[in-house]
Amino acid sequence: MRDLSALGRDEAQHLHGLLFDLDDTLLTHGLLTPAAYEALWDLRDAGLTLVGVTGRPAGWGAVLARQWPIAGCVTENGAVYALREGAGVELVDSCTSEERRARRARLAQLVEDAQARVPNARLADDLDARRSDVTWDIGERARLSEGDIAALAVLVERAGARTLRSSVHLHATFDADDKASGALRFCAMRLGEDPGSARSRYGFVGDSGNDAACFAAFHTTFGVSNVRASLSRIPLPPRYVATRPMGEGFAEIAAEVLRKRGRGPANHETRAAPCYSPAMPSNAELVALARQRLYPNNKPAPIVFVRGRGCELYDAAGRRWLDLCAGVAVSALGHAHPGLARAVAEQAATLMHVSNYFFNEKSILLADELCRRTGFSRAFFCNSGTEANEALLKLARHHFFLLGKPERVRIVAFENAFHGRTLGALSMTGTPKYREGFGPLGPVSHVPYGDAQAVERVMGDDVCAVIVEPIQGEGGVVPAPPGFLAQLRAIADAHGALLLVDEVQSGLGRLGRFLGSEGTGARPDAVALAKGLGGGFPIGAMLTTEAMAGALPPGAHGSTFGGNALACAAGLAVLRALDEERLVEGARVKGEALGGALRDLARDLPHVCEGARGEGLLWGLVLRPGFVARDLLPRIQEAGVLVIAAGERVLRFCPPLVVEPAELEEGVRAVREVLSHA
Repeated sequence: MRDLSALGRDEAQHLHGLLFDLDDTLLTHGLLTPAAYEALWDLRDAGLTLVGVTGRPAGWGAVLARQWPIAGCVTENGAVYALREGAGVELVDSCTSEERRARRARLAQLVEDAQARVPNARLADDLDARRSDVTWDIGERARLSEGDIAALAVLVERAGARTLRSSVHLHATFDADDKASGALRFCAMRLGEDPGSARSRYGFVGDSGNDAACFAAFHTTFGVSNVRASLSRIPLPPRYVATRPMGEGFAEIAAEVLRKRGRGPANHETRAAPCYSPAMPSNAELVALARQRLYPNNKPAPIVFVRGRGCELYDAAGRRWLDLCAGVAVSALGHAHPGLARAVAEQAATLMHVSNYFFNEKSILLADELCRRTGFSRAFFCNSGTEANEALLKLARHHFFLLGKPERVRIVAFENAFHGRTLGALSMTGTPKYREGFGPLGPVSHVPYGDAQAVERVMGDDVCAVIVEPIQGEGGVVPAPPGFLAQLRAIADAHGALLLVDEVQSGLGRLGRFLGSEGTGARPDAVALAKGLGGGFPIGAMLTTEAMAGALPPGAHGSTFGGNALACAAGLAVLRALDEERLVEGARVKGEALGGALRDLARDLPHVCEGARGEGLLWGLVLRPGFVARDLLPRIQEAGVLVIAAGERVLRFCPPLVVEPAELEEGVRAVREVLSHA
């Protein structure tokens, strides 16, 4: 191996294009850095043909072929090609559909055997998107010991399959292809190059032992600096090695190739940004445009966010904020979560929507997952929390209509409750300011939250259901008193009414358990879910017992977009992350720390704070009378932290479930500093 500077001018000028690996070569820990992305465009602008070569699924390659300046992508270690066709992409399998079905059946058996014999092995979260292989995660989001990796490899070989190992994955396939044979066949099929000319006229850039065949197949080869960790698995190492790793190393290689070809990198200051206008507007320009074009029913802060990562958000000027509100408890996995982003991208490249006139695979799988986790029997999908609560309302009323009791239409709800803004959900919302001007609404009776005797007093033969939140979020982060939900269950049963639970904010692990109503002694007839279920992608759900399955027969209720494959793929990705990253348990543990920190803050600033209340990763810092939460938000934002108000005097903390303890400490410290000068 030689330094990049040893690349000769003739060798660089002879290249017609570059093929490159993705993970830990072009991408840096799954992310495309600005330097690597600009390098792609510089190479393309210099007339070089670019082709991605990866072990990732075909859906991944299809998305990249649409969005990047490349001719296509060789995916699944050479088995499937994503070919760019004008504005579209065609996926081409290297074997017939019959052969593929037979091999998939053998792979399924292999997975079953591996689960029994190597229980620590976890499949990669893109398994459903793969056609030609199965993939175990050995270093991307899980860590597998070398002993377990070796055991998997032996199992694969005994089944008659082949293993291919990258820096983060172990692949098993019954295909004969590898990345090199797939890449050479792509060059012949797409670029008109016979294998001999392709080997000499195209270079390859890689990083690991999974690229060994490509390093041997092409004459001009490059490695990013992290390739040195895999040299023991590369018989013929790359000819030239960069000094920097991953995406930065790729950019370094691109710059050297261009320099030796007599052309430096482009002046990126003059290149149009990849958006609708020639240059990225400033924060102030975007705020002005928003105030001109967006309907003024909201009063957002004058901040325009353009990207995020984890619990961090960045505005149009590049300033960083710590996000401790998660889009009102929606972004459970934070921002740009690799598994969620990949699932949405792959599903978008496969199938998005077919309507409820037909089944789609993802909605069936998500319904099964939710029912298995909660003990409910049926799932109805919609697009938001308010729609899920509308479904609860219609379920309750129509249930009694079908029983011949059409007079049972009244709902018992609670003061300061929030169930949504459509008229049905609004009628159940217990905050008068939200209902003002939209009447008449109802019939709904609102009683004090936590007062079971008040519920008993308003029950009657016209009541169809009681609806409750396990913890009132919008109403001020008020947890239900111990035993309250169990009392509601008993009251509803005594009067023959239903118990409905709004888990829109409390569900999906927010309180340190999958549903907020778990462990309360109250088994609802139905619950509403939304917010964190899609991790930022719009989706809502109503889960019901089997006894309620006939309450809304065909034609009684529906949703055009509800249960679309794209939203349900997002939901499945969120559930996988909850399991793999142990986020539900993490919400409990980190929530205890957050609660303790907020209680300490309230104790230390008694002139400003009255106390703290909450559970899991949903907490409220209660201010003294005379302080208005919304008036303090701009000062907290100026300190670089995002929290939101809940009611008049409560600062609400509902961070992404992936939040780190250090980030919670940073946020509480910033809020403490602001309040100490209030």
